Amino acid sequence: MKALTVCQPWAHAICYRGKNVENRSWRPEFFRGTLAIHAGRSRRWFTGEALPDGCPEPSPSSCVFGAIVAHCELARCVRPEELPGNPWAEGPWCWVLEDMRVLRSPVFCRGARGLWELPHELELAVAYGDSAGAPKPENPTRPRQTRLPRFGRGMG
Repeated sequence: MKALTVCQPWAHAICYRGKNVENRSWRPEFFRGTLAIHAGRSRRWFTGEALPDGCPEPSPSSCVFGAIVAHCELARCVRPEELPGNPWAEGPWCWVLEDMRVLRSPVFCRGARGLWELPHELELAVAYGDSAGAPKPENPTRPRQTRLPRFGRGMG
């Protein structure tokens, strides 16, 4: 499963405010399908201003940081002109998100830039919708080690 790290308060808006567009400067050429939404750890994007839909910005204390919070379907990537009237469409590329499924419990993990591959163990936790509900590893004394790609390497 691919994942995308989204800064707060935007990840919160995707989960709870109906933000169905993620704006990026690039578009994925060959990927459409299930996408995990990872809430980044940074708090620098909180401005105290209203969000594009006119709702007040959530407080940092009401947001989750550093975790997978939802998964959805990346349906298509379009220019903002193709989404008239959508307050979230700013571009230059609008990733249209559909079938949003917010997790009951966040799955805490490290994020990365660009589209990144979710490690298998975390993919199971996301699929079950709750990190406590994921199957246990076959050998709990030596769990499978996974490495996320380093910035600038292996990103698409």
